[in-house]
Amino acid sequence: MSAAPFEFPLTIPSSDLAAEYQHIHHAQTVRYLEMARLELLCKLNFSMQDLIRSGLLLVVKNLTVEYKRELFAEPVVITCEEARIERRSVFIFQRILKQNGRIALTTNLNGHWKQFYTVFEKTLEELHLNKYILKIQDEQNNRST
Repeated sequence: MSAAPFEFPLTIPSSDLAAEYQHIHHAQTVRYLEMARLELLCKLNFSMQDLIRSGLLLVVKNLTVEYKRELFAEPVVITCEEARIERRSVFIFQRILKQNGRIALTTNLNGHWKQFYTVFEKTLEELHLNKYILKIQDEQNNRST
């Protein structure tokens, strides 16, 4: 049984519309996907600033996006779901859903997050914050389907 998807609501501002298309440019949608993944990290109590200070960067290795329909200045929900960890990589399926529930795009992200979990657990041990290690392990188990 997989964990419920993480949902990140976003209202796309009209200032993000590409003037030449009058809808959101495909490159901007990748930024929205990243915003959702960063919000997921915040939900898991991971500070991006702390990660950067420690020299740990989350690297996107591969990103495939399938566009289904245009996005405009409108409310959407971005999901992070079906995450699984294999060796040193994490795979996350993401979607952007329009307000009516129709899928605007889907993506499969492949990145090096396994190292992130390993280093983060070691750091927590060194800081004697063991109470958070179980939370991290539970999250990995819930996200690994």
